[in-house]
Parts: sequence; structure tokens; C-alpha cells
Amino acid sequence: MFIVQCWIEHPVRKLDQTFTYLSEEETSQGCRVLVEFGAKTLTGFVESCEYTSLSQPEIEAEKGMKLKMIREIIDREPLITEELHSLGLWMRDQTLSTAIACFQTMLPAKVKPVSGRKSIVMEKWVRLSSLEVRLTPKQLAA
Repeated sequence: MFIVQCWIEHPVRKLDQTFTYLSEEETSQGCRVLVEFGAKTLTGFVESCEYTSLSQPEIEAEKGMKLKMIREIIDREPLITEELHSLGLWMRDQTLSTAIACFQTMLPAKVKPVSGRKSIVMEKWVRLSSLEVRLTPKQLAA
């Protein structure tokens, strides 16, 4: 069993801390994971992963709280290197931003941890023929 500390994708400064989860698999600092946070499933970055020989009930008794399991490890290799991790924490202290916001700035848009991302809206374009068509003013404006 592994005890994993994660930065949770949440823009609120009061929640800018690591949260503890459990995992059956080892993961590295800087990898993304899916975790349950309240009633939502959010993306987080692994801060640390520590092996323990204790079972889940023993860990919960030791910590004095109920712990959830990580739902999924998204990345097998870290997206955030040790150097970028240090830079992100420095940026957090210098700019009063959240750690997750600093980590997000270092990643391409495709891999940023944003669970609330809306679906892409597709548009359908229609080409009018060269035939003379009588359109109303509202149709012309559209």
C-alpha cells in the first residue's frame, strides 16, 4: 500500500495544500492522478508517494481519518520534473497563486488538469449556391 500526497485541482487558496490518498501502485512526483474530492472526481498532481506495510484500516487509525483510494493514475512518467516542481512551488509563494495553477502554467493545454473542461462545440457551415435566393433581413444577418 502507498500513501500518496496530492495537490488537488482547486483554485481556492484555502484548499492549496496536499491531500492524502491511498494507492495500490507506486507513482512518482509530478504525475497526474484522478481522485475523489467530496462528490467530485478531480485531477491532481502527486507531491509524494511513500510505501507502507500497513493495511488501509491501520493507516486510517494511525492518521485518525478515513482515506480514499486514488481512482486512476493518469501518467506513468512525471509531467512535472523536479526542477519544474521547485519552480512551481517558488511561483506559488511569490505570486500568491495556488500550486495547481502554477503547475498548470507549465503544461500544454491538452494535458492541463481541468476536470470541469466543457465539451468542444462543433459548428456546421453551409455554403449558399450562387443562385439568387431571397432571404429575409434576419436570415441575411445570420
